[in-house]
Amino acid sequence: MILAEQELQQDLPRQCMQKDEPWGLHQRSHQELEQSLRHGVQQGLQEAVVDILESRFDHVPLPLKKRLTGIADQAVLESLLQKAVTIDTLAELEEYIFDYIT
Repeated sequence: MILAEQELQQDLPRQCMQKDEPWGLHQRSHQELEQSLRHGVQQGLQEAVVDILESRFDHVPLPLKKRLTGIADQAVLESLLQKAVTIDTLAELEEYIFDYIT
């Protein structure tokens, strides 16, 4: 869980109590906020991987972009982000995806 999510989980119930509002009323919106936050992190990681690859290799083929933006697992995306910085060729990344992610 990322730091922002942890802070949200700790802070929202406290804010509700300060306003004298029942926590149950905000639980759904809290869950929606968590889901939106996770989606934003996922999308940010996907875009970061593609941006790094484009800056290092000038052109990233559309099928590879689609493959990368189709990955939802945060740990996998973080791993790909590290790979994007260290690989020497796009073929290395494609091989890594094929060998370890599919």
